[in-house]
Amino acid sequence: MTSVTCVTTRYLPNLRHLARLHEADVAVLLDLAPLPDRNANSFVNRNRIFDRTRDRAAWLTVPIARGRGQRISDVLIAPGEPQWSEEHIDKICALFPAHERTAPGFVAALEEQLANHRPNLLTLNSAINSFLLSKLKHVKHLTLESELVAQHSSAHRLEISRAVGATTYVAGEVEWKSMEATGFLELFARFGIEVVKSPNPAEVGFDHSMVSDLSCVDAMCRYGVDETSEVLAKMIEIGRVQTKSRTASSLCVAQRIMSAS
Repeated sequence: MTSVTCVTTRYLPNLRHLARLHEADVAVLLDLAPLPDRNANSFVNRNRIFDRTRDRAAWLTVPIARGRGQRISDVLIAPGEPQWSEEHIDKICALFPAHERTAPGFVAALEEQLANHRPNLLTLNSAINSFLLSKLKHVKHLTLESELVAQHSSAHRLEISRAVGATTYVAGEVEWKSMEATGFLELFARFGIEVVKSPNPAEVGFDHSMVSDLSCVDAMCRYGVDETSEVLAKMIEIGRVQTKSRTASSLCVAQRIMSAS
């Protein structure tokens, strides 16, 4: 039995995104998908950390060269703004002045990664995300969509699931609602593939803002790399329980894991 999930690329992703990569046996990065429009739900080239002095989120945005009909794999970083990575590090240092005490060496290592940034957004995100997962002790290999199918389509989840021989598809919360509304849950069932919703961390005791609203960099600088790694480990364990369980009791199991920790 094989499970699969599909994700879009993200810059400095949140912990919930990183946990979902581990909830399935195969995690597929949608490199053939179109670049999302500018909207509040798009994190392909940006993410947030929290500014306590102003009591609001502060954005870290990678400038990109947008074009009509672009695929994620074709998006380039805008060449006219070379200082963006330095600005990101400066902002992180300003908002987390104690980062050397809470996360020794982490910001310097992140700065080195960003200083060597690639001209392509997907390549940049992949390198940075691999670095973050390595720091958090949860390395995960991602399969590219282009390795499995020739082009991105409205049925890409089903096509990818069938390509890897999956019996379970792990869907994000918003993704689940979309699949339910468009009839894809029933379509998957006809092909013998069960769609499982990735658990909402807030339902099992996690702080929503820590794991879903903000980049994992926020938690790593605020609480420490090892402490954040432990949180991610618990989220992954709960996600795997949810994915492998086919009964409504899976949420109760997840809650017992939290209470025993």
